[in-house]
Amino acid sequence: MFKFSKVLLIFILLPISVSAEKIAIEPVELAFSMNQSRQTVFDYFNKKYGAKMSSNFWQTSFNNEIPHNRLKNIGFESIKQWRSIQLLALEYGITDDVLSFVQLTQKRKKINQQRLLDKSNKKVVFGPVEYSERTFHRLYMNNLIYALRQKLSQLPKSIKDAEIKAYYQDNRENFSQGHSVKYLKWTLDKNCLMSCQDLIKQQLSNANVSFDQIVGLLHYTTLLMTEKQIPINDNERKIFEIVSQLADGQVSATLELSDDSLIIVKRSQVVHSNYYSLAQANDEIHTILIEKLVHRMIENKVDDLLVKDVEAEDHLTKS
Repeated sequence: MFKFSKVLLIFILLPISVSAEKIAIEPVELAFSMNQSRQTVFDYFNKKYGAKMSSNFWQTSFNNEIPHNRLKNIGFESIKQWRSIQLLALEYGITDDVLSFVQLTQKRKKINQQRLLDKSNKKVVFGPVEYSERTFHRLYMNNLIYALRQKLSQLPKSIKDAEIKAYYQDNRENFSQGHSVKYLKWTLDKNCLMSCQDLIKQQLSNANVSFDQIVGLLHYTTLLMTEKQIPINDNERKIFEIVSQLADGQVSATLELSDDSLIIVKRSQVVHSNYYSLAQANDEIHTILIEKLVHRMIENKVDDLLVKDVEAEDHLTKS
């Protein structure tokens, strides 16, 4: 947990075109935001610099990077995003006000009291009886985002038909009614040792080499694995698992099947069957583009917000 030894007064400054209002960030909100990213920041310094947790970790400089500064900046960015969500909700008439962190805390306590009362009165309460601070905050923001999506989806000009058509054309493979994976199964001579196997895999990775040029192979077969096909035995299950993990053109390691035969598989390509028409995919694409639009609007709003320390610098320590 973080402690602040001085009062922190921070404002988000909004451009005149949006609002001239200055919105304060309470110290508890910054502490809440920073606490959510502590593990992420530690993992970053641990992975990049091999840093270990210690009493002075947060103030130690690692190649001019200080964990506390990085954590604080991430905390500010999170708060800017939360403010942006609320400001958009306000602009679109979803909420009547932008709630401060303290007001959100009071709202959570009031809701928890009602949920406890409902529970005691044998009423059905979905989810936890009492929301934690983190759970309630995430739920509140997610609900605003959902409401924004619903609001925008009802506006006729939010997404243009040309955008839907362009997305369909660029992502047509995502609207296949089914697909198969084409792969080649190569059977090796049982006397083919490790060096022989490595040579075969190397040669198979070359798209121009022909079967006749590869010594150590007995035969090969071209097969299709359909999207909903059920493996009929352990060998097929093992092959399907490997093929599904390969990229197009990638060669597997040598597999030993239950009959002691040695095989190598090479994924060739995905073969699509019928596609949904643009009309059939329209609603799904519209939903996708609305989600992208809301995300873009939030990020644009974030870019318009400035964080400024007005009075005192915070002093962050690990307890």
